[in-house]
Amino acid sequence: MNTPEARCPLLLDLELGTDAAQAVAFAEAMVSTRIELVAVTVVGREATQRARMAVKLADLFHCRRPSVHVGSRTPLAASIREQCSPEVVAPGPVPLQPDFRWFGYEPEEWLEPTEEPAIESESAVEAIRRLLAAQPGLHVLALGPLTNFAQAVRRWPECARQIGQLRWWGEVGASRSPRVERVLAAGLPAALLPTSAAYNRWIDPDAYDHLCAAGVRIEPLSNRGDWLGPHAAGAESQAARQEAAGGRLLRSHIRLWEPIQRRLLSAAGFPTSPRSVSLAPLAEVIRLERDARPLG
Repeated sequence: MNTPEARCPLLLDLELGTDAAQAVAFAEAMVSTRIELVAVTVVGREATQRARMAVKLADLFHCRRPSVHVGSRTPLAASIREQCSPEVVAPGPVPLQPDFRWFGYEPEEWLEPTEEPAIESESAVEAIRRLLAAQPGLHVLALGPLTNFAQAVRRWPECARQIGQLRWWGEVGASRSPRVERVLAAGLPAALLPTSAAYNRWIDPDAYDHLCAAGVRIEPLSNRGDWLGPHAAGAESQAARQEAAGGRLLRSHIRLWEPIQRRLLSAAGFPTSPRSVSLAPLAEVIRLERDARPLG
């Protein structure tokens, strides 16, 4: 009698559409035979549009649609508005917001102007509460700001005990890195922070602080082999496998993201690579596949 292959149940929290790295990781989780994507929760400005992008990507991959839930549209932290000036804009036509980032290009490669794929009526925060209660210790991977989880813990403190471990694409610790200090000291918006890990922390620092105070164990993703480039043969093969499954959208999304990211990082005075798409989220999904085992 054959033993069924172990599958890793995963709750994936995304700020999909702005950073191509999140789309690549999401695609890998969908096409994997060793991951059970129990739900996708979405955070960020224009969260409903981002959720519709997630549904569209699942359809393009001919995958079973995960349940997709709209989450927080604004940061938990009120203090972020004091750090950012709404008059500051990046070079070129892309305006920056003093809130969660939204550059306006996100839906271009994903949705037709009138296209509105169906999404769940249950909010992301409610879905997080329900799933954690049903499966304590559920694998949780957050690739955007931690606002959805902080909102859930604020409303239902028991959620903090039910999160076994929260793997997060963000900076941890009490101090800001020199690169973060350079951006904020210059009065630039947090959207100009040079990495998504820095942005995810400092666009909503209160969310991180609230979860830590509640006792949630937050583990940052490793940034080893962080950028997609010629040296990343393993990641390239993963991308090729995704494309074979229907991921032509990913290539166009990465092409669209590269000039945007170069412009943003140049405005903040940082060098950019020709293909600056982080591998950290994809590497974490691959790690979950490798170590897959059911709950219980």
